[in-house]
Amino acid sequence: MDPLDTQTIGTDDLTPVAKSALLKARPWMLFFAILGFIYVALSVLGIIVNFATGQIVSAIFSILTTAIMVYFYWLLYQAASGIKQFEMSGSPLNLENALYHYKLYWLISGILTILGLVFITFAIFGSIAFMSSMSGM
Repeated sequence: MDPLDTQTIGTDDLTPVAKSALLKARPWMLFFAILGFIYVALSVLGIIVNFATGQIVSAIFSILTTAIMVYFYWLLYQAASGIKQFEMSGSPLNLENALYHYKLYWLISGILTILGLVFITFAIFGSIAFMSSMSGM
């Protein structure tokens, strides 16, 4: 157990600068969460078009990625909501809830970034290998 796990952080423990930074970050979190939900809505339209045109594999892949995005932006929205609740109540539990969702948001961001980098790396090396085999013909 980490020694910090036994400590509680309340409004008295936050410096004015820390609290101000947290409260000023909230509108941006909300902004990106709303943009994300708009993106998800457009993705759902794309999924409907994929099914309508018979592109079932593409539609299934889009459903999976859209589900991940829904969870991703929901976490960001929950973090922003938790900060708002913390601002109104000053309860350390609301701050803890907000930071928990924010941590998960960044954890998923990191995992998706790593997966993207791995995919790009394989795509580059696969392209190089393909081009090498084509030039050797």
